[in-house]
Amino acid sequence: MALFVAPVLPGITDATADLAELVAAARRHGARRLLYSVLFLRSPTREAYLDFVRREFPHLSEAYERAYASRVYLGGAYRARVRATLLQLCRAHGFAAPHPEPRPAAQTKARQLTLFH
Repeated sequence: MALFVAPVLPGITDATADLAELVAAARRHGARRLLYSVLFLRSPTREAYLDFVRREFPHLSEAYERAYASRVYLGGAYRARVRATLLQLCRAHGFAAPHPEPRPAAQTKARQLTLFH
């Protein structure tokens, strides 16, 4: 059984204590593997989600607007911090290292398979 932590919402579901509680509960219930994905925003989900943040988490609204202004995926230090946190929690609770997130399609070189021939 696997736990898929998705999406990790910046400033909302990414607190170490909250993730620790989630990972511990999943382990108690038999999960052996952890996968995760950080929030990515494309239209029309982007607009709806940013409206939700403005309404429910107004203190995060400006940070979200800046972070997602010119990109769909967050990267860099934020992504590294989430990965490091989940790696530490996996070790503490007896999981294998968290499975790396799938890379955005623009960065992969995989060939799309055809469904019908």
